[in-house]
Amino acid sequence: KEKMKNDADYRLRHLQTIENIKQAQKLQARSAEEIYQVPVVVHVMHKGEAIGEGTNISAVEVRASIQYLNNFWRKVSGTYGDGNGVDMEIEFALAVQDENGNCTNGIVRKDMSAVTTYVNYGVDGSGIPDHDSDEAVNSLKEYSIWDPTKYYNVWLVDEIDDSNCSSGGSFTAGYAYYASEHGQDWDGSVVLICSYLDESSSTWAHEMGHALNLPHTFDGDDNSNDGNYTCGDDGINDTPEHIRTMFFDDLYGDCDNANVNSCDPSFNVQMSLTHRGNGTHQDHISNYMDYSNCGSEFTKGQKAVVKSALTNERDSYLPENGNTALVPVDFSVSESLVCKGSSIKF
Repeated sequence: KEKMKNDADYRLRHLQTIENIKQAQKLQARSAEEIYQVPVVVHVMHKGEAIGEGTNISAVEVRASIQYLNNFWRKVSGTYGDGNGVDMEIEFALAVQDENGNCTNGIVRKDMSAVTTYVNYGVDGSGIPDHDSDEAVNSLKEYSIWDPTKYYNVWLVDEIDDSNCSSGGSFTAGYAYYASEHGQDWDGSVVLICSYLDESSSTWAHEMGHALNLPHTFDGDDNSNDGNYTCGDDGINDTPEHIRTMFFDDLYGDCDNANVNSCDPSFNVQMSLTHRGNGTHQDHISNYMDYSNCGSEFTKGQKAVVKSALTNERDSYLPENGNTALVPVDFSVSESLVCKGSSIKF
């Protein structure tokens, strides 16, 4: 929203995104039943600790959180993603080839201990900017980024807007840009480390929804910006109009609440194989793109939108378009059988 206010080009591209959402739903029936992979690079923006300590989280932790994300997007049985929604048939994988064709684990570690403002305050607020085109201004994404046309960049930080999970009260857990920003130097997700490591947190799943063109399900409920919230709508036909759940007293974590949704009480659309709308808060409270503590599902309409975004605006991520980020590097071996203690050359 900040960028929408301050960047006219972004606003124009976002208008095209809205049109793309409409078109994606028209083509929903023709959407290929194919599982796509998105190549990810995780930038651990740490404060100088040893690997595995503090903000310099281990490779095992980075990989585990990629799995947590896929649990939500692939509706993996027995996980926090196993709700009444659909399998999005999109999964996320750490890159195995770097920009020069060398092997990589898809994890970049950037020591930010010399950047006092970042160490003390993180990103935005009193911290360093997310991105600034002025070369004289040091911003987060200048310190570490891979080609955004080939890799989806994710920056893990300790604080956003001067707060994190331990600050008390509300805080910004992460943010991302729509697919219209594909290839831009600021494109990608910024996520709090504490949220990233939380298996139950759907924050990053929510942000990847934005990255693949999903608005909030309550989009536009605060357009007046005067504190009066009205019924919002994301333009997707199998999600109802509603006001963001967090603004209803005691509803944010009341996941079984079946009270009538006054914005769309007659909503009656098949959202997934196991869920048909019935005009109650149950039609939106569990959606990852709402603001609630009950996220566990995406809908068929949202699936059509994200697949369209990946195969159109973000299609340079795909191997069929020449991207080798997820293609294993070839190698040869000097011997196919060796005895213990002898040498072998790769």
